[in-house]
Amino acid sequence: MIGITDIYIALRETIEQACADAGITAPVIAGDLTEPIVRPSIKIELANDQASRDTTHMDARSLTARIYYFAPDAHKWRDANYAMQDALRSALHDSLMVGTFEIISEDGIDFDTTDGVLIGTIQYDWLEERPSHDDGELIEELSVTINT
Repeated sequence: MIGITDIYIALRETIEQACADAGITAPVIAGDLTEPIVRPSIKIELANDQASRDTTHMDARSLTARIYYFAPDAHKWRDANYAMQDALRSALHDSLMVGTFEIISEDGIDFDTTDGVLIGTIQYDWLEERPSHDDGELIEELSVTINT
């Protein structure tokens, strides 16, 4: 099972690399959204973590990631937000690598701006194996005797 902390770390590292590649200086702040705003900065929120049984040995998982970017100037944010959109789009459009596991985002990333704050939203959906305590035979090894 992929831990939500592992997803957060992978997302943070991907965002930090995207910012570095684009020449954007904005640290990822690990606080929640009720704390004072530091400009420039980025905050990540993971929400709507869901898991449901898909098959006997697989769980369907989904998670919504929201990335908040607070531009350096609260009143002149447009150019900084556009630069951040370009950086995040190219880094997060298709998928996220969590260790050696790839989490897909079929819908890509959506951007919205509220009160000058850029908000990127990504919906991730994936299947993961459920730990099994069944010690029975695998179907590939099943030995069946039919008496007629």
